[in-house]
Amino acid sequence: MINYKETDWKKLFLIFLATIVAIVPSILIKTYTINKKSELLIYAILLYILLTIIYVKIYQGSDLSSVYTIIQILQICIIVVAGIFIFGEDINYKKIIGLFFGILSIYYLL
Repeated sequence: MINYKETDWKKLFLIFLATIVAIVPSILIKTYTINKKSELLIYAILLYILLTIIYVKIYQGSDLSSVYTIIQILQICIIVVAGIFIFGEDINYKKIIGLFFGILSIYYLL
């Protein structure tokens, strides 16, 4: 079993937070393309500014190659699931296999 220090838990929390903050603007932008509400774009921009601040905190004393890769893989996995459940996009065996390997790669990067 993996034993994390307190600072590791804080870093994992920030990584998860960065992932969510990076995903929400994508969903807002996709929703904007459907209903053309311009305030959605403003919220997306504000969240990208917040994301930059979170990245600064994460990268202090962290390995860029591992942390950024984990964030990107988490984003891909969550966006695939959000696309299926929020926007009714299709799911197929390739997406399921991709999600499996994404989760597996996050495990090995930690």
